[in-house]
Amino acid sequence: MSSNIVLSLRSREISFGASYRRNLAIIRELVTDKRIPFKKLWEKSSKHPICYDGNNIYFDNYRSCYIACGALGLPTKLYSLPPCKNNEKIVDALLCQCSLEHLPVQNREYRGSFMALTADNWLVRYDIDTAEVLQKVYLPPTYRFKHVSNNTALETIVVKSIQRRSASFLMQRDDTEPQSKLMALGVFTVFPLEFVCFLEIDKAIFGNDTCDANIMQEILITMHHSSVVRLYSFERVLAQHKVFEAKLGQPCVQWEGIPGSQPNGLPFNVVLDQMPPVLFEVRCADHNLQLGGFPWHYIVCPHGNQSVFQVRSLQDSEVANSGVLAYVDSSGIDPDQARFHPDESGRILHSNGRKVRVLSLCSKSLPPAVQECYTIDFMHSENTRQEIITTSSGRRVQKTLRYSGASDCHYQCVQGIDYENETDMLYVTVAQRSRVHSHSCGHVLFYCNKTGRLERSVPLEGVWDEDSDHLVEVNIDTIMHITRSPLRRFVCSLYRLDHSAAMKDEVPVARKASTRVSSGDRQPKRASNRTQLLINRHASANASDEAAT
Repeated sequence: MSSNIVLSLRSREISFGASYRRNLAIIRELVTDKRIPFKKLWEKSSKHPICYDGNNIYFDNYRSCYIACGALGLPTKLYSLPPCKNNEKIVDALLCQCSLEHLPVQNREYRGSFMALTADNWLVRYDIDTAEVLQKVYLPPTYRFKHVSNNTALETIVVKSIQRRSASFLMQRDDTEPQSKLMALGVFTVFPLEFVCFLEIDKAIFGNDTCDANIMQEILITMHHSSVVRLYSFERVLAQHKVFEAKLGQPCVQWEGIPGSQPNGLPFNVVLDQMPPVLFEVRCADHNLQLGGFPWHYIVCPHGNQSVFQVRSLQDSEVANSGVLAYVDSSGIDPDQARFHPDESGRILHSNGRKVRVLSLCSKSLPPAVQECYTIDFMHSENTRQEIITTSSGRRVQKTLRYSGASDCHYQCVQGIDYENETDMLYVTVAQRSRVHSHSCGHVLFYCNKTGRLERSVPLEGVWDEDSDHLVEVNIDTIMHITRSPLRRFVCSLYRLDHSAAMKDEVPVARKASTRVSSGDRQPKRASNRTQLLINRHASANASDEAAT
């Protein structure tokens, strides 16, 4: 890919059809161009948490929505929901937007939706652009639901209740109900919104030490006080323990009431009489389990040690070669982290407050080995990458390539690491303490996801308060910085590429109209200032020599 934007656009025009990858490569060249600065365009503060999802910014507990790229390229208010009572406020929300390019207006079930979970147990589906209420579903009143998440992207979602062990809920429940019921999980399809099932997590079935549960990627996950995590097949649970079907708004013979309406809400149509077969079981610290890699592996922290990670095979739980990940100089306040790369390449991100390592699994050896792709070291201000090169004689040797780091500052601390999939860049948020000033400032560093080369460093305006919580998200050419102060004051700042500033630095060259003349009338060219100065100096030197003679 050429770094010249004009040549890239010209090659795109003469090529056959539109290439999405080529367009993203051009955008990446613009983002990494240091001549085009990131400018702070907008800032807004709030007393309530601020959420940034996709291209929308939500304020006032999801009741006010701003589109990030609105009129004149600035965030513009899209809609504002009417005021509501405290028991009707939105406690959690999820953005569900289909990727269909053409959609009939009358087909309301496939339109982009904003799923909101209210405090009075309603699941409300709003239109993503107009906030029109498209559908409302009343959840079982015997539980209080406060979490909604994706099970499988653009297919199913999961609503999760709070645990019944809270004292406030125990005072409100019926004494005749069994106390072994811990929580409830409900599953819905998204396009269209339809009811799949509701099931209860019973300690009598999954164990008395069960403390939490969830459904992700068609896997039922239970967590226990003994630091054990168990995985079950949710598809198998549905096939064997679903007793009847129920559709929203239609009477159900096996259950009293209309599903999705008051006062009964929805039925629990999955009834477990025994624990399902366990697919996988592991003991780990803080129930922190990561699955991924090629071939399949998992990452866990041994019980009682949160700074050491083990990469084990999912087939036989054997530790991979060099699969124990630990930093010798780990002295940061925040704990170390190890997870699989968000780009779904099977690589591993291992980081602490000073370093970021990108590792890969090599399946050629048995057991598979963990190899280092590159390291971003902020203490030494240089990045290293191991690469296999071939010499002129045909011999393959391993060479260490070094790239310059972020900047020469006195102190650096990694605040966050994430991946921008459309431009294929890894961005790291760091807090830097200058050698001159005593305060810290924030920087967003863009790295090439494949090589680890530093592409660009973008400073964030203002003083970086280390006592506040910071969240930085990058969406192509937009940087969103959300802070939360210890006094619960939320501030949202938006940065975007400023092409006008780059155009001001370029001085246009004006072409003068030329007149064709004959060879006899042609005048000699006028010498430039530098050439004329050299001629004058030469003439002065000759005059001085003649005077001396």
